[in-house]
Amino acid sequence: MVLVAILTACVSLVRNILQAFFYFIIPRPAIADPQANRIRDSRLTAQFIEKFEQKYGRTHPDFFQGSYSQALERAKNDLRFAMIILQADEHDNTKKFNRTLQATTYPFVAVIVLATPHGNTGTGPRMTVVDRIEGSLSPEILIARFTILLSRYGPGLQRFRNERAERDAAREIREQQDNAYLASLEADREKERKARELEDAKKLASERAKKEAEERMLLLANKEKWRRWALTQLPNEPNQNETDVASLSFRLLNGERVVRRFRADDTVEMVYIFVDTYHIRNETSSSADVQPPKDYEHNFDFLLVSFPRTVHQADKFKTIKNESGLWPSANLIVESLTEDDE
Repeated sequence: MVLVAILTACVSLVRNILQAFFYFIIPRPAIADPQANRIRDSRLTAQFIEKFEQKYGRTHPDFFQGSYSQALERAKNDLRFAMIILQADEHDNTKKFNRTLQATTYPFVAVIVLATPHGNTGTGPRMTVVDRIEGSLSPEILIARFTILLSRYGPGLQRFRNERAERDAAREIREQQDNAYLASLEADREKERKARELEDAKKLASERAKKEAEERMLLLANKEKWRRWALTQLPNEPNQNETDVASLSFRLLNGERVVRRFRADDTVEMVYIFVDTYHIRNETSSSADVQPPKDYEHNFDFLLVSFPRTVHQADKFKTIKNESGLWPSANLIVESLTEDDE
């Protein structure tokens, strides 16, 4: 712990420098069981930190809590220095670290950083031991060693950081371009979808309008066919010698005035039929072979109104004589039930 204590004493003097040496690693021997290894490392590291703080205080560098390989991988990913601290202990099972780092004098610190090994220009950068600090040294010497390391390898780390930032920026630009392309593609798809929906809506509206027009034409044709048939069912006007006759005067929708005589036992519906078929009374379509249209129920699109205002409904059972306001005579106004008069 002597070297770590010296480093701790330097924290207030070289805090900016020590921030670059992010990971201080106290290696532990590996255990076959990975879970047991993690539990053991966590426990021993906590014990180490607790004993260290009891003896030297809470002002000290951060100690990495994890395995040797994890610490190196983290330092590589974060582009930081890693310090491996070894102490002479005959009972410590860390001989492989001693051999790997070539430790001969203790306490021993190996400084490892991502760098291109000297003389290996054809290979890429890798985690490399760039300095070995052996034995107890004064804070001034440690500061000098750290300063040299930072001046020598700091620019390389910064270059790696810049290259990573450039790669990240380029990747972000590509992602933004890809996202913009996908957004544009989605916008085009949405535009095409809306265009298809609009086209389908227009087609549907056109088909609906065509169907409605066909239905209107069929309705008009059925109406006229029914009127021609109804005209054949309309009794002839009574002659001047007949009695029990009502004289009805009509003002038609076109302003024309018509007077027509009806028998007392004619129904009110017959009066409606007369008005409804008046425009075809001169057509030669009253032959006996005229039949009403199938699956059609005729509705009169007008009302017969007398004064004071009384609406006479088209009743196929009520006779004229029994309809108050029609017998024996009446002045009737034809009122349309539709917006456009036919």
